Amino acid sequence: MTSGPSDKSPFALLGIAPTLDVAAIKRAYFAALAKHPPHSDPDGFKRIRSAYEALASQGQAASHILHSAVDVAAELARYRARHDASLARADQARTAAAAEGDRIARFVDGIARLDLSQALALFGSGSAR
Repeated sequence: MTSGPSDKSPFALLGIAPTLDVAAIKRAYFAALAKHPPHSDPDGFKRIRSAYEALASQGQAASHILHSAVDVAAELARYRARHDASLARADQARTAAAAEGDRIARFVDGIARLDLSQALALFGSGSAR
């Protein structure tokens, strides 16, 4: 079974991403109307007119959004564009903090192994000069 133009979502017929913005839907309708004027493309006009009427209110648009399939790849791309840089910075900060923690642990371990004479030789007698 092949999918024809009637199988497309109203958003796809108007050439826009699913939205609840009625003004954006109307702009898309008028842009599509310029490509499919009723006098020269009556079938195209009927398709875009029915798509527009299907989305004319926010409730109708919301219903079409809720009943449409989710484009997982597009959603993932949008998520990555929004969050990948922050996640990379957080990972770099975590790596730097871990390295600093390791450096401090090595320092404390080295200090803990010193006996009194080694500590005095390394840090001085501690008397005020």
